[in-house]
Formats: sequence, C-alpha cells, structure tokens
Amino acid sequence: LTHSRKITNQNWKSSIDPYEYKNLKESFAVNMEFFLMDPKFQCHSYAMNEFLRGHFSFRPFSEATCEFEYQSKKGVKFTLNPERVYQVHYLQVEAGENAESRWGHSMFRIILCNPKRKKVDHRCLRDVEHHVTVSFLADIRDTRNKHYNGLTGKYPSLLFVQPFKKTIIEYGWVENRRLTSLPLKFSDLQKRKFIMQTLSRLDSYVGKYYFLSNNCMTESLNLLKEIIQLPRFQISHPRTPIGLYKVLAKERLIDAELLQNHKAAVESGYIFEPRLYYLTKMKAELENKGIWPSSMKLDQFLFETSVSERRQFLDLRQEEGLLDFKVTIFLSYIENYIFHAKKHQLMEKVKKKISKEYRGDQEQINKLDISKKMATYDDYFKNEKNELKAIADYELFLDELTVELMEN
Repeated sequence: LTHSRKITNQNWKSSIDPYEYKNLKESFAVNMEFFLMDPKFQCHSYAMNEFLRGHFSFRPFSEATCEFEYQSKKGVKFTLNPERVYQVHYLQVEAGENAESRWGHSMFRIILCNPKRKKVDHRCLRDVEHHVTVSFLADIRDTRNKHYNGLTGKYPSLLFVQPFKKTIIEYGWVENRRLTSLPLKFSDLQKRKFIMQTLSRLDSYVGKYYFLSNNCMTESLNLLKEIIQLPRFQISHPRTPIGLYKVLAKERLIDAELLQNHKAAVESGYIFEPRLYYLTKMKAELENKGIWPSSMKLDQFLFETSVSERRQFLDLRQEEGLLDFKVTIFLSYIENYIFHAKKHQLMEKVKKKISKEYRGDQEQINKLDISKKMATYDDYFKNEKNELKAIADYELFLDELTVELMEN
C-alpha cells in the first residue's frame, strides 16, 4: 500500500516530522506518536487527528485549543475561527479571455461574521467586508514561458487567502468577470473540518500546479472530498470549474435555484456582476441626460482619455448646469474602475520587468518581496504612478463635489 501512495504536498519541511515523507512505511507511526504526545497535533493535522480519534475511540488532550489566526504573505491578518463562520460558499468566476482562464476559476468564500455581532446567523451575509476568499493558485512570478511552465508543473500550487472585497475588485472590476457564490450544504462538523483543513493547508501545503491536470478545480475538489463523504461525490471527476459546479448541484450540495431570480440573487450576494455590467448601465443613463460625450464608446472613454480630458469634460457640463449628485456618483464610480484597471496594468508591467531582470529564475523570484522590489522601480514607472495619483485625486474631488451637490 505504501508503495502506491502519491505525495501531493511538496512542502515536506512543514511536517511535524519530515521523516514521515522520507520513509512512507513509518508515516502512520510518526503521526500516532504525535497524536498521543503533542496537544497541538489536532491543530496541525486535523484530519489525521479526527481519524485516529474515531478509530481508537480515544481523545487525548480533549481540553487543548487551537489558534485560528493566520497572516498572509502580504501581512494581512485573518482570524478564521470556525465558531464565527456562518457559511462556506462555492465561489466560481466565469471564463476569462486569457488561455489559462478560459474554463473559469474555482474558489471558496468564507462568510465570517463581524466581530461585533453577538449571534452567528443569516445577517452575517451582510458583513461583506469581513468575508474572506480562499483559493488555490499557481504562484506565478516568472511571466516568461508562462504557458509552458504551467503545463509542465513548474509552478507551486498554493492556497491563498485574501479579503473577499479584493476578489471582487480583481475579477469583477479589473477582469470584468462575473462571480457566483452559493452556500455549500455543510453540517456544523463539516464546516469546522473545512476551516481546520484550510488553516492546515495555508500553513504547510505546496503542491505542483498543472494548468490541465492539477489546477484550481482539482485542488478544490480534493479539499471537498476530505469533507464530503458521499460515495458518488467521492468518485466524481469533473474537469473544469463549471463541471465541479454541476456535480455540486447534482448532488444537492449547492442550490442552483438561488440564481434563478437575478435581482434577488444580486441583492442576496449570490451573484456579483462584473463592473462593466454596471458601467454600461451608467453610460446609457448619462447619455439620456445628455451628459455623455457624443458618439464616444465606453472603452474609448475609459482607456483612451486622460484625467485632464475627463476633468475638462466635467467642467463643461458643470458650466451648462447639467450636474447633479447622481451624475457625480456615476463619474466617481467610473474613475474608481479606471484606477483599478490602470493599477492592474502597472503590476503586470512590474512582473514582466522582474522576470526579465532575473532571467526567469523562478527560485530567485519567489524569494522577492514584490512591494519592496517595486519601490526600486519608482523612476522607471514614474509616469504610470503619477497617472494613478492624478486619478485618485480626481476621484476624491468628485466625491467632495457629490457631498456639496447633495447639501445644496
């Protein structure tokens, strides 16, 4: 049996004892030792701990507690306490334009409650600023030969965590892709197991990412199979994120009917339309008011005009007496979109420059602090940074003008 085992976690050093990887025949003995002697074993190896507890009907260190705090690589702190989680959602992003995103993307959304809430219930769905996203991704820092490296397993597969609002910005605002978020029908025990397994992977898991065979969907599926023991689900082998969605719906692990009423689904936080969806509606309304530049397409206004040109356009409309607070809210929303799109473009340029500077050495690139490295490129990307500052200043001006118009 041990000869046929496949090691998916490449991060052997994170083990409680790396010897269990060097000699697979000793893996059980190593884990049994820590199960009996280490009170923190239940936190580090939750699934194995639960298996041993059930098999031997024995619960050592039943009073021991785990820490639920996690700090991301970017220094953002999260507290993933299972007792403060209302639901776990299967979060799916629709297909994108790039080759690697043409099948969509599988993630999970953890509905964490506002710490000020005394009761964990459906009202926690409103606490969007406290929700977090966990997602398996290829850790791509070398953009040269990206597709070849992705096909041949050159990139590590890691579980990332970030604020859910950032996920909305990244996919809905920058990449203009729709997100659907549906509750997984977990029991309280399954919900706790999911959180503990997630924390364990965040601390220790490093897999190999293959665009076609071991990607975001397969990693998400493997995590779900540790939680959901239904026989048909255990033998399911979907190939894409939408395939996993269909399996979950067929097994009634999610309720696809929640998406039938589009308006209700949006209001309930089950559908997050891309930013372009709302921008198109705003453009139509501004055209009806006679405010949108004549014969100018949306893409032209967003990406082919400068901040100064857009500000001159605003001044002219103000002189004509066509502005009201609703108009300035729309224009501020548009500037916010432009800001995030430009920021995304800048980050892609930074990644390409880093890749070129280090000649695609993935090992060296992985060791870099991207934020600090970016600071060394201030002069090189001076124009782009000045443009971002100008957009942010103009957006702030529009917000102040909105308040002024509302007061008048």
